[in-house]
Amino acid sequence: MDSLCPVVVCVATPALIALLLALNACGSSSSSSTPAGSYSLTATALSPVSITAGGASRATITLTPANGYAGSINLSCGTISGGSAAPACSFRPNPVAVAGAAAGTSTLTVSTTSSTPGGSYSISVTGSDGRNAAPSNGAQSLVLTIAAVIQRVVVIFQENRTPDNLFQGLCLPPYGSPSACGTAQNQYNIAQSGLNTSGQTITLGAIDLGTAGSSPQNYDLSHANSALVSMYDGGKMDGANMIPCYPQTGVVCPSNPQYMYVIPTDVAPYIAMAQQYTFGDQMFQTNEGPSFPAHQFIYGGTSAPTATSTDFPYLSNQAEPAVRIEALVETQHPPIAPTWPYFASLAPLEFGIHL
Repeated sequence: MDSLCPVVVCVATPALIALLLALNACGSSSSSSTPAGSYSLTATALSPVSITAGGASRATITLTPANGYAGSINLSCGTISGGSAAPACSFRPNPVAVAGAAAGTSTLTVSTTSSTPGGSYSISVTGSDGRNAAPSNGAQSLVLTIAAVIQRVVVIFQENRTPDNLFQGLCLPPYGSPSACGTAQNQYNIAQSGLNTSGQTITLGAIDLGTAGSSPQNYDLSHANSALVSMYDGGKMDGANMIPCYPQTGVVCPSNPQYMYVIPTDVAPYIAMAQQYTFGDQMFQTNEGPSFPAHQFIYGGTSAPTATSTDFPYLSNQAEPAVRIEALVETQHPPIAPTWPYFASLAPLEFGIHL
């Protein structure tokens, strides 16, 4: 059969050109291609799968060669999604050399700092060798849950206002809704009305924050301890109408000046903070003294000096107040135990920010 090729060439005509071309390779032999070597990448789940910011989690990465693959593979975390300050990846060893049938392993460590935001993170692990070849089975995805760490605690005090007066916007559009307010655990305890000493229910009216606007507050209410005692009314909490009102010169106090709430648009930043952070919506201070000792209730648990204290000598000869109302704080989020010490001073100090 080998002589067919030259015979065809000898008698070739234009009509047989196609046959000539077809038979021209009849004497050659075909060779089968050997499949290129490759490697696969697998990963165990991160352990622990949930950590606190500042901690670390680890996983074992296994590289398995196939079809006679041999090479050195550099490992990396391709993408990390879930937070703006992403955790950091490191591998040991890296790169990883594999050859023959033996798999290679490396330990992945995912590290965080105390400032890493909390949340669920998806971490993509991949590899690349000297030929820029990726794993044959693609990158592997791992999941890590991080609990954030509180960096600072900022306490903001608002004097001479109640939650009902200043934060009515939590219950009203456009910042809130009526369903957000009530006495249930996940609701803001903001009242839309109050009782007076005659047993009447007075609906709160809207007023501007300050002396400008269509409904200016051209008056002030008494801040005295006696005003607190009147409002408290032996525990009935119906004596707000007994709090004295002091109008500015040339004006008179409006009807029911004690039963007012600030127009929400005037205090939009306050409402945003109350919705985002811990909000003390059920709060009584002692009102048995000036601002500084009253504020100590927030972080010290008490404003009363001990029997042997010399911090408040001017109180040593004063009688115990007739009414003492202890602090009650209910927050929308779990309370945070303070870690700072208790300080007292005769200097004119204030703790916190006055809005």
